[in-house]
Amino acid sequence: MRLWVISDLHLLKTKPLEFGSKLRIPKADICVLPGDICDDLEAGLQWVAAIIAEHMPVLFVPGNHDCFGRSLTGTVPEAQSIAAHCSGETHGRHPIHVLDNETLVIDGVRFIGSTLWSDFAILAPENADAETIEKCRNQALANMKGAMPEYQAVYVNEVFGNIIPKLMTPKDAYWLHLDSRRYLKEELSKPFDGTTVIVSHHAPHPGSISSFHGRNDLTPGFVSDLTDIIEGFKPGLWIHGHVHETFDYHVGDTRIYCHPKGTGNPNFSWQGGLIDIPSTSPAPTLRSAK
Repeated sequence: MRLWVISDLHLLKTKPLEFGSKLRIPKADICVLPGDICDDLEAGLQWVAAIIAEHMPVLFVPGNHDCFGRSLTGTVPEAQSIAAHCSGETHGRHPIHVLDNETLVIDGVRFIGSTLWSDFAILAPENADAETIEKCRNQALANMKGAMPEYQAVYVNEVFGNIIPKLMTPKDAYWLHLDSRRYLKEELSKPFDGTTVIVSHHAPHPGSISSFHGRNDLTPGFVSDLTDIIEGFKPGLWIHGHVHETFDYHVGDTRIYCHPKGTGNPNFSWQGGLIDIPSTSPAPTLRSAK
């Protein structure tokens, strides 16, 4: 199975389709898109449907920018509804699968998708005790609120009538991280005879800390350390986005891969991001509940 991995496209919502008309789409079996298509979820998914789903199925995991102007609880069902209305057989296109703490099996390959918001503890010293880790996390939580755009653009509740929506906080993101970590462990604990691919927006390992910026006060908003899950369950491949820098390295038996367009990644290519992984004969497509 050949995957085409692209992320962090950050398309201008006013002209995404015009931009897409200039692209040459490479040959692949599935496009894996781990988030941040556009600050407008509907415009972004319409672009994906018209430009990519014409050629191959798409597996999309929402990023922080895809949630802008929406609620944490509403983004995924809204994305699934938008995808259903602009992709799939009824539109003469391949499907767009939207995953957040959900699992999809395609041709014997298990894809586990999760936005995986940060745990904000990446700046804790190596081998730090629980008290030190919590102190570092609390400092990062305090730093993040005014520094990352999602805390001024994403809500924790739906807007109904006169109800005033509440903006998400870094603490909300941390609780979501814990929920995603629990889901990943539960899914990876289930026996599976085939290749497992984890797809997240946020980065799962300190090996994905930007070489341009290094460790700084913003790093906890981009990268967490899930070495325990990676080494404990040994998934074949972990694809992520968010960091706007290309990464390709191994943690034990697991390949960690990121191929973002970002806002100026010199190593990004629309013809790049191709990964071949083992698959079996076509198997039923299954979706597991959250």
